[in-house]
Amino acid sequence: MADKQLRSSWALPDRSLHHKRVHKEPKQPATLAHYPNIILYVYQSRYATVDHIFRRFHGRIKSLRTAQYQAARLVDLGYLKTMDVSSTGPNFPHVYVATGRGISYVRKTFNVELLEGREEASSLPSITHELFLTAFELACYQTVKARGDLTLKFTERRYYHQTKSLIYGPGKRLIPDASFLLAIRRPPPKPPAHLFYFVELDNGTELASVVLIKFQKYATWTNSKAGQQYLLDIYANHGAPNPKPNYRLLVVARRQDQRGQDKRRLCDLFAQAMELPPDIRQRLWFATVDDIQTHEHDAEPLAAQVWLRVRDTDSWLSDYQAFVATLPTGAGHRPNVRKQEYVAKRIATMPRHSAIPKPQT
Repeated sequence: MADKQLRSSWALPDRSLHHKRVHKEPKQPATLAHYPNIILYVYQSRYATVDHIFRRFHGRIKSLRTAQYQAARLVDLGYLKTMDVSSTGPNFPHVYVATGRGISYVRKTFNVELLEGREEASSLPSITHELFLTAFELACYQTVKARGDLTLKFTERRYYHQTKSLIYGPGKRLIPDASFLLAIRRPPPKPPAHLFYFVELDNGTELASVVLIKFQKYATWTNSKAGQQYLLDIYANHGAPNPKPNYRLLVVARRQDQRGQDKRRLCDLFAQAMELPPDIRQRLWFATVDDIQTHEHDAEPLAAQVWLRVRDTDSWLSDYQAFVATLPTGAGHRPNVRKQEYVAKRIATMPRHSAIPKPQT
């Protein structure tokens, strides 16, 4: 075989030479004007997915794909990070939280004080619990946005923090899942009405008797001096002309271990609530995750008539108490199951209500 001859410049082919690519460092992603708002939203929500971000900022983010891109850019910038959700399943969406850098960026942008702390939920029950609360708050925001007479004055998701928890005595501490305050415009010359809500999302991972203990804590806190003052301050600080220590306690029930069985969990909790003192029983409203999810794409999701009020049981409460008194106790009798069955039959005919007051004309 003849030796290959080197080509002279005259013999070069009449085409472009091969271009060798030079690796370039990726450019720093641009910071868009609404990025601080997204970071603040994720911070206030504690945990959020791209779907939550897209629906919350639907006017500024035109598509879900754009929302995915911008969330990824915020991670690249160090303002958000994704939680480790490897224990949840291969198809579980990315879950975003605000980083210390992102919180500092929001502080400087909006000149606000924000708590900084680690978000440590990692198990499936913990993550789904927080994401359901984020979805509930999104439903509240969408309802307020669709109703011109409503204003969302206050929200809180960090009652677990020592500076936010509701202390009402030595070693006594109430940690609600969330809360929000609405102002409802009324016809002039009446001032806006204000209504405060606590939210408890029950994942179905605890015994109903454990949830009952938390309801009892609400009752004790409500009647304490610290509880009364907290409620009065919330109203006064947000413009209520005649503050009163009133609130509604919204309980969203879920049966995590059995999909489609949320109603059974609701009946279990409802039966426990029937045994509470009147002052807390009058404040309790119940719905299921299934109920909320069915209406999540409504224009006013939280206005859907899916809520059961425990105070509507006053007409048959004495009958229920007499029934409970006849139940045998001890191993094998399963009195709680009998209570659930009784409650299930009764609430099937009870009226359903909207958690949000109707517009006032």
